[in-house]
Amino acid sequence: MAADRAMQGATGGATAESAATLPRSRFLQLARLADPAVPAGGGVLAPLGPDDLADLLARADAHGVAPLVLRHLAARREPEVVALCAPLRAQAAEAAERAARLRKHAGILVARLRAHRLPAVPVGGTVFARRLYADPVLRPHDEIRLLLPKGVIKAVEHELSDLGFGIAPYQKGWERLDRFWTHAAEPSVGVRLLGDLVPSPRLRRHVTLDYAAIAGEEGPTAAERPARLLAVAAVTATVDGPFGRLIQLVDVLQAARGVRSALEELALDRLAEKTGARTAIVAALDLSARVFGDRQPAALAAALGHSRYTQLARRLLDPGAIAEPAAEDAAAPGWRRAAFRFLLTRTPRRPAVSPSSPGNAIASKRTV
Repeated sequence: MAADRAMQGATGGATAESAATLPRSRFLQLARLADPAVPAGGGVLAPLGPDDLADLLARADAHGVAPLVLRHLAARREPEVVALCAPLRAQAAEAAERAARLRKHAGILVARLRAHRLPAVPVGGTVFARRLYADPVLRPHDEIRLLLPKGVIKAVEHELSDLGFGIAPYQKGWERLDRFWTHAAEPSVGVRLLGDLVPSPRLRRHVTLDYAAIAGEEGPTAAERPARLLAVAAVTATVDGPFGRLIQLVDVLQAARGVRSALEELALDRLAEKTGARTAIVAALDLSARVFGDRQPAALAAALGHSRYTQLARRLLDPGAIAEPAAEDAAAPGWRRAAFRFLLTRTPRRPAVSPSSPGNAIASKRTV
């Protein structure tokens, strides 16, 4: 309780931190440009001088949303705009080529594992690009991520070795359930093997999203159902940074837009209950709703209900808290991000809801 009170008192410093980061209006403009549902052009890009446009594009690149923002500049022919966009367009072309290589190797690898009856499902950027975006090039990603049961790691690594991959140096032990392999002939092609989407052993005692939760009894194809795509997007965003880049919130937004049936809403509720991820999922949905001004994630967050720390999470994480991308090499992620991460470790794990139990059934709370 003392830790809870300390965190509640700390939230009073939110305004000071926001003032030191990107102005809220600027960040929300970037978010508007990064929303895939906003038509290209669409009158959302206010006239900007060269310096302001350069700053906007630099932040779009840092947040992983440059391809989405560049859509709105495709018709601009002013020399200064063309010059400012040229480096990002070149990067986007390289990213598209890399994504094509990743798709090719992912297809080969998944087919190989299924032929050998080894359970594993692709998760993350490769799946989001294909399932959540009208054009996969709008969602950059730089590795293949495979979620697998903890007991098959050796067998899967054997298949990777046969396919020309080698384990990257400086690997941590499997206690973090995270191993990275690169292709010998194509070093830009990497495969990350995950035993859980939550890498921290300490946090995993409270929140977990593993192969059994995502694939369930139905098998690998179930991992791409709307509720499970949303759970993957939300948990990934909350444990990475948390909310280290805007593209993670775009994933949450797009996945939320796909959850449109009472059956999928109920599946999301049960998954949140079973994995201890309710606070994480609600926080991701709520933040997505506030950043993008979209009703669908807000409705899902409300329907999922409140956990013990929902309101505190809302105070810790507002658009100002995530306006600056989290640096990968930073010693600390910023006090509000760090406090939210600590908050997740205070969330008690809850038992799974049986299929016959009404649980917290969303269908009873909301008419679809």
